[in-house]
Amino acid sequence: MKIRCAQIEVIPGNPKENYETCRRFVNEAKKDAMDLIVFPELCIPGYLIGDMWEDVSFLKDCEFYGRRLAKLSTSKLSIIFGNVLVDWNMKYEDGRAVKLNCGFVAKNKNIMYRPNKLKLPYIKTLQPNYREFDEKRYFMDSKEYYLRKKENVFKNFDPFIIDSMKIGLSICEDGWDKDYSMSPLSIEKDLGADILINVSCSPFTVNKNVSRDRTFSKKAKELKTPILYVNSVGIQNNGKNIFMFDGSSVCYNKKGIKEAGVKSFEESKFDFDLNDSNDIGNFRIWDFAWRENAKESEVKQIHDALIYGIQKYMKQSNLKKVVIGSSGGIDSAVVSALYAKAIGQENVYLVNMPSIFNSATTISLSRQLAENIGCYYAEASISNSVELTLNELDGKTFYNGKISDTISLSQFNTENIQARDRSSRILSAIASSLPGGVFTCNGNKSELTVGYCTLYGDLSGFLATIADLWKHQVYELGRYLNSNKEIIPCKIFTIVPSAELSEDQDIENGKGDPIKYWYHDYLFKSWVEKWNRSTPEDILVQYKKGTLETFLGMKEGRVKEYFKSNKNFIEDLEKWWNLFKTCPLLKGFNLLLY
Repeated sequence: MKIRCAQIEVIPGNPKENYETCRRFVNEAKKDAMDLIVFPELCIPGYLIGDMWEDVSFLKDCEFYGRRLAKLSTSKLSIIFGNVLVDWNMKYEDGRAVKLNCGFVAKNKNIMYRPNKLKLPYIKTLQPNYREFDEKRYFMDSKEYYLRKKENVFKNFDPFIIDSMKIGLSICEDGWDKDYSMSPLSIEKDLGADILINVSCSPFTVNKNVSRDRTFSKKAKELKTPILYVNSVGIQNNGKNIFMFDGSSVCYNKKGIKEAGVKSFEESKFDFDLNDSNDIGNFRIWDFAWRENAKESEVKQIHDALIYGIQKYMKQSNLKKVVIGSSGGIDSAVVSALYAKAIGQENVYLVNMPSIFNSATTISLSRQLAENIGCYYAEASISNSVELTLNELDGKTFYNGKISDTISLSQFNTENIQARDRSSRILSAIASSLPGGVFTCNGNKSELTVGYCTLYGDLSGFLATIADLWKHQVYELGRYLNSNKEIIPCKIFTIVPSAELSEDQDIENGKGDPIKYWYHDYLFKSWVEKWNRSTPEDILVQYKKGTLETFLGMKEGRVKEYFKSNKNFIEDLEKWWNLFKTCPLLKGFNLLLY
């Protein structure tokens, strides 16, 4: 059997466009005399579309284009694809029709079914309910559905028979069964499957290829059965975060060895031949660059994912120009270099907005950065506007008809005024003057985790490009961007990180941000990224045992370097934990990497 894996870009919420993409790939498969073409999970509707799943008209569109795709199949070419199935006769308690995340098989212009007399496609069984995943909100799993039908759920795993080959079909999480009570792939093998095909819509995360290889290679070897993993590319969002889908589709032989695959972040395809002995042999030329995916460094993975996410989001949103507040620090420098690389230096505008607290050093570094990139650059002082705001508002009296109240602006208020003036006044004005113009949020994950940012100030922006990177990762990414040519001035890597909003943040005297990034990065990470997230109690236990640095995965000696007493350590821990629990929510989108 000649099988083609179609790694396509899926546009969320656009069944017609996704159908057209599938049709293009099907026509190519027909010309190349393929026997079977396989598309990803939910390739008709998209995956992360939120409450569009409750839109009846949208669901009917998905059904319509699913039927059209099935009609493209012939007696010679079968099609496997992911789509939603709506059981209009079965209702949830709130009256909505039951929806199922399904894998369909089509042959000779019709939807195929298994020999078990139940006219059902494959229904996804294991539903992830963590991080960005919320499938149970929208879909019923096969166990509950078959229970309601008063049928044996194991009938869901009967292989599809295509040209005498028994195909075990599964969907995404069904292959990641380590911590579940049921293993769909193992059941399908027991029922006689000759090959296991997993259609997925699985977002990129750092080192995802390593975990995929470990999971599916091990399963193929254990079951002595080849596995085809088909994933989508593109970007999708859940209304807050943007997820990149890297594809990285691959096929393993029954020994668990990779036999075929394609590059990440590219719409592509590959072919292989499955013979009667379940061996996989190539008969077409493949792009073997995929073999290097698992060996890529984390910083390269991050770089490639961010460039891809920026390009796709800008195109999807019909945006052309980007305005970046350039402070002379590492965050804005990395963001500037990324956008110049992703959309072209001619579309990038850097603006340095000094106040009386900004040093000549950072202003000079901003100019040098722009020269190195070759992008547009300007300076716009905020000193006069900040002074105007202070003169007008400091000491302002309010009346309610009976009593008065006079406000007094503190140093902290003055810092916030500067941040808001830069973003809400200057950057937004410049962006609005440019066709398709927007301005960025340059905040990193360390700052945003504990709310070390200003609402309507540096927290503003159309896209928080590096908001899923800790500060030390931002530095690593900066060095990677400089690997072939100095784009980011070297001195930016050595100056003290500082917002430069007051005399207490004077970098010329070694003063900067209150976050000690080379310790707090790892502390905050334990609060938000660990599977079993840590609490102050966990941190204190490890601190008392002298094992905190090992527990956090950071360089030894940092704790003693930063904290001279137990009291200092505890006060710092309490301060940041309280801010973490009360920090404002991030406004706008950020590109999710973890």
